[in-house]
Amino acid sequence: MTRLPTPGSDSGQWGQILNDYLSTTHKQDGTLKDNVVGSAQLQDNAVTNVVIADDSVTESNLSPEVVDKLNSAGVSSVATLTGDITSPDLVDALETDLQLRYAPVAGSNLTASGVDSWAEGRGTKANGYYTHAEGFFTRTLSSATAAHAEGYGTAANGEMSHAEGNETVAVGRVSHAEGYYTFAFRDFESARGYGGQVQQSFIPATSGAVNQTAVRYTLATGVITIPIHGGITRGKVTVMTEDGTISWDIVFSANNNATTYASRATGTVSILASVGTTATTYGSSAITWTVSGNATGQVIITPSAAPPARRVWCELLSLE
Repeated sequence: MTRLPTPGSDSGQWGQILNDYLSTTHKQDGTLKDNVVGSAQLQDNAVTNVVIADDSVTESNLSPEVVDKLNSAGVSSVATLTGDITSPDLVDALETDLQLRYAPVAGSNLTASGVDSWAEGRGTKANGYYTHAEGFFTRTLSSATAAHAEGYGTAANGEMSHAEGNETVAVGRVSHAEGYYTFAFRDFESARGYGGQVQQSFIPATSGAVNQTAVRYTLATGVITIPIHGGITRGKVTVMTEDGTISWDIVFSANNNATTYASRATGTVSILASVGTTATTYGSSAITWTVSGNATGQVIITPSAAPPARRVWCELLSLE
């Protein structure tokens, strides 16, 4: 057994005994032999991350408890991406992956077939892009982008239209119908009331080709064309110059002899009464107006001369 020399003894053997003792842990060059320093010989906190080589600790060096804890963290794999990711690429990917065709779990017989559409309730159908149908048997058309129908049996069929209440219909572009059985069939129309009895509508006139879905004024002539429901309609049309110096308030009562909403565009319109056609209500102008009807369900308001640049606003009360 190796040992240190004993002072006062081991005469003539000191060198050999000391060499045997030192050689148990040292090489001939004086360095420590491999695997001679164990954990018991290390000072507490002597080994830090600074002296541990990168990638030197592998899974096989970890205790089973640590391995189990790391594997239970929920990350099964990490994908490796190659190449550049540009902003348009990322946006396109998100738009493709995040297109929602969403019908909540709560409800029955739901259809949300449009991109980013939402149907909830019972029997609702959101068919257009970015549409929302809620309630009971409400619906939007596939062509009705960004439409919203809510309530009972309502239909938002126009682009960016909104129908609420009971069996209301918003057909016009950017139209709104509320109440019971009201029809907003003109562009930008806001309709409310009790369909079949009385309906009130507010509609700004727009320039463009005359049609059956909008209140129009013709820039060159100043003629105003108003499609109306079947039955009696009382209307007030305000014409104001853009500088605000002159305005006219034209009031009329008209009858469209069409008997149904579907046939309104083929009805003959007769004018029952009109006022405000011979004088301005604000400012001074020699322009006068004539109110007439045609055989395509429209009221025609014609000036004696084209007024200056103007804005036109209609308020209609329909007795159906």
